[in-house]
Parts: sequence; structure tokens; C-alpha cells
Amino acid sequence: MNDLEEIRRLLPPAAAPDPLVVAQARARVFTAKPASSPIRRRAMLAAALGAVVVAGIVVVADNKPTGPLSGRDVLLVAATQAAKQPATSGRFYLSRKLNVVESDVGTAPDFYQFSTRFLSENWVAADPAAPDFGGTVNLGSKPTKPSDVEAWKRQGSPARITVRDGITVLTVEGGEPRFGEVNREEVLGYGVGPNGERLYLTRQEMNSLPADPDQLKSFLLGKPLDPQVGGEAWLIRFATYLLSEFPIRPEARAGLFRMLAGLEDVRSEGPATDPEGRPGMALTIAPKAGRNEGAVRLIVDTATGKLLSYEFKVTAQPVVSPINSSVEVVLSAEWTNDDPKPPSTEAP
Repeated sequence: MNDLEEIRRLLPPAAAPDPLVVAQARARVFTAKPASSPIRRRAMLAAALGAVVVAGIVVVADNKPTGPLSGRDVLLVAATQAAKQPATSGRFYLSRKLNVVESDVGTAPDFYQFSTRFLSENWVAADPAAPDFGGTVNLGSKPTKPSDVEAWKRQGSPARITVRDGITVLTVEGGEPRFGEVNREEVLGYGVGPNGERLYLTRQEMNSLPADPDQLKSFLLGKPLDPQVGGEAWLIRFATYLLSEFPIRPEARAGLFRMLAGLEDVRSEGPATDPEGRPGMALTIAPKAGRNEGAVRLIVDTATGKLLSYEFKVTAQPVVSPINSSVEVVLSAEWTNDDPKPPSTEAP
């Protein structure tokens, strides 16, 4: 046995290359100038991927990409990882989400911003004949930035603050949890129909969502939605909602990421952390048309193919919508055999 073989025997097995690094290697090869022959490109790609494995101690163990990826690349990597996740089961599919809403509050001309946190939990029963449960709790409100704290103090540090619309009232203290059996339409609901009715996915539709991105797009756009809302805005809302709350098949989850990757204005923001401090890759998707909405910001865990959070920016004037943004943080979404219970009043 020579020295190299002895070193190889003592070292732990090489880990698989990080998918982001693989995507970068592939991108560098196929965008190289001048263009090379297919055979030479294949050799270059093999060499690039080989370098990733050899450099595992430097690159893979560090788990950080060496160069920028496009937003489309991030979504495609997430799709690949999502498809690899094993299908699991249990009595209930429990999704826990933290919603952080930023609103304009106060009295003219000294308006300022408050952040309100809500914790919601949905328990979708595996048995179609069994009841579903849902719960929510207001975790309280507080000024968003230091300048907002000063503005709040100038107005007497009120415990109850009126939102700029003159109707909604926020409270500094949180509330008691609300919990109980819910209609399936409330758990699996996705939006508003042409006549203002609540719409929802049936259990059969949820279980049979296609994996093909084009088929997913056709299915989602085929739902009877509000005609005032643009198609791309609904696609993004659908996808984020399905990825964050629904017990859908890994193949369909991957298809949703690929569908989003096919939209026109997808831009990467690079590494980021969600509001809970979890690392991921951030990207924005700007719909061609939407109701009072700007670009949607996603943070994705590319190692697992999970959506960590998504943020909707509101573009309407404050007199129309006092909400500036709404961030949904997916704390967890998984099957469980636990009994349904009210959400905790403790902030996650």
C-alpha cells in the first residue's frame, strides 16, 4: 500500500458535492467562451465535478457556493432536492407558520410602523372522514425600527394603536389562542372566487397534483379565480401556499419549484437568513400583474428543497392598504401522530 492509498483509507468517505456547487460548475462549463465541442464540454464538466469532490474539504464541508447562482438555478436545485425527500405519513399533517405583518399606524402627520406576529397551525387529517383542526394566536405588536419606537413614545406609548385605515386596532399585548375543529374549506382554502366565494382544493386534487410544471400551471390557472388578479400573481401565491402548508407528493413539490423557475422575472439575492435566523438562498419573483402586490421574496433551503419563508410586498397607497408587507415563516410542515392542540402563546 502506498502513501496515497493509506491516506485515502484513513480519511472518511467523501460526501456528495453540494448541489449548488454542482450547478455552478455546470453553469461555468456551458457558458464558457469560446464555445467548445460537445465532447470537450463533457470532459470539462467531468473535470469540474471531479474538482468539487476532490476539494470537498474546502468547498463541500464549508457548504458555501463559490460564485453567484441565478434565481432560476436556486429554484431548480431546490426542485432536485425536494424530489429526493422521502414520502412520509402520520395521523395529521401539521403546518406551523409565523406571520409577521408590518402596518402603518399612528396619527397624522406622525405615522410610523408596527410589526404584528401571528402563529397559526393547521392539522390536516390523513383520514378523509376525520375532522381537521386549526389554531391561531396573536403574539402581540411592537414598533418595527428604532425610529418607530421614538414615534410611538412621542404619542404616549399606547397599548392599543389604530392602523392608518382608521379601523383596525393593534395591541401591544398578545391574545389568547383560538383553536377548534374547522371545515376542510378553511384548511385547504386558497383564495377568493369571481363572486367573492371561498375556494379550496379537494383532497383528491391535493393528492393528485401533477409533477410536470406545465401541467401544474394549467391546473392552477384553470381554477375560477378573481378576474382582477393577474395570472402570474396567482401562480406565485398558489405555489408558496402549496409548498408551505399542503401534504403534497415530493414530485409535485419539485414541480412547483420548476414552475416558479420558468417565470420571467426571477432574480437571486444570494445567501440570506429567514426571520428565525435559518440560512438559505433568497430570491425575488416579480409577477407581471397583481393586485396591490410587488415582487415576492422567497428564502429557500437548497439542501432540503424546503421553502423557509416568503414575503409579499404591498404596492397600494396606505389609504387603500395600511399593510406594507406580510412575511410568512414556515416553522415546520410535516406528518405527526400527535393529538391536535392549541398553539402556544410563547413566541417561537
